[in-house]
Amino acid sequence: MVLLKPADLAVYKAKTSGRNRYSYYSEDLSKRAHQRADMIHALNEAIEAGDQFELHYQPKVSSSSRQMVAAEALLRWKSLIFGNVSPIKFIPLAEESGQIIAIDDWVIAQGCRDMAALQEAGIWLNHLSMNVSNIQLRNHKLIDTLLGSVKRNGLRALQIELEITEGYIASDTKQAISFLHELRAQGFQLTIDDFGTGYSSMSYLQKLPFTRLKIDKSCVDGLPNDKDSVSITRAILGLAKAFELANAAEGVERENQFEFLQREHCDEIQGYYFAKSMPLRELQEYFHQSVSQV
Repeated sequence: MVLLKPADLAVYKAKTSGRNRYSYYSEDLSKRAHQRADMIHALNEAIEAGDQFELHYQPKVSSSSRQMVAAEALLRWKSLIFGNVSPIKFIPLAEESGQIIAIDDWVIAQGCRDMAALQEAGIWLNHLSMNVSNIQLRNHKLIDTLLGSVKRNGLRALQIELEITEGYIASDTKQAISFLHELRAQGFQLTIDDFGTGYSSMSYLQKLPFTRLKIDKSCVDGLPNDKDSVSITRAILGLAKAFELANAAEGVERENQFEFLQREHCDEIQGYYFAKSMPLRELQEYFHQSVSQV
């Protein structure tokens, strides 16, 4: 029994590293396993408490008016044990442990409440974007969860935009086509997140009911001087126009990037050039500032 636990840890490490791998047990491996277990326990407590998570929002700005027209909800976790934990660290763990469904349910509920609060404050956005995990997208209760939150807060489904990764589509294309059509039939908007980074295919645009293409930051970074970045960006914007889809660009940090995207008629701009993500109250202030500057 003394040897079994170290052996299990080594096997787990090998499996998580990919196929046809092997791994040796080490004290560091044991330490990381304990940290992982502690964080899973802390996530459980956070889910039960419901007051350790918070949504921050990054504005989406119209390239023509420079006014905020939408926002993306981004999850933050302030753990009582670990302090502020990066989503890059806890989201994969929550997906692995199955906790992500409860967390996504919280995001949907809170996002809809915040959208309703914005409207009560006289702030009407075209849509609120939410990221949902691939695991949640395979959960047959997702549509009921979304419809319930929308109805309770007096919203319409078209006010909610779900950001879908290309990885979800590629993992089971037939299932993805069917389920995304169900979501669209209910009125929810759908965007391909990080478009152009991995599995992009014309067939996706022909078969799937997307409403928007989102240009990834990796493409935006090279604008406006890198020829490949320019070509890819123009191609994506051309596809969006051809398929009558809206479009957006994320990761816009410099004026010359914005000016290029503006000239190319990109609809929505998201990035540090305009604003970082912020709590709801600051988002309200930002909206009023953007309107006053127009």
